[in-house]
Amino acid sequence: MTDPQSAHRSSFTLAGLLEVVTFGALAATMAGFLARVWWVFELATHFRPQLAVVLGALLVIWMIRHRWKLAAGCAFFAGINALPVMSLLWPSESREAVEGPQLRLVAVNVHT
Repeated sequence: MTDPQSAHRSSFTLAGLLEVVTFGALAATMAGFLARVWWVFELATHFRPQLAVVLGALLVIWMIRHRWKLAAGCAFFAGINALPVMSLLWPSESREAVEGPQLRLVAVNVHT
């Protein structure tokens, strides 16, 4: 005799968990681009490097599992997240050296 509630229990799979993580990362990327709409979306803009790494790892996983649509989505959004980070790592040579005194600023945020 089977438990009547066992038919209604949902089973969690690794593939299902990976899909949830994938769509969460895609939604976080899109939320970052909606930062001007609502301040809560602006919080997602701080995680572009992490989202690029997570989506890159998911890209490899989905390619191994032959889920090409999810792999393409991960590749596209990983690139979108990586571009602003790469532009900061490799600054353009069009910046001119500013002559004059340099200003150094130090900020400390402590609660004492």
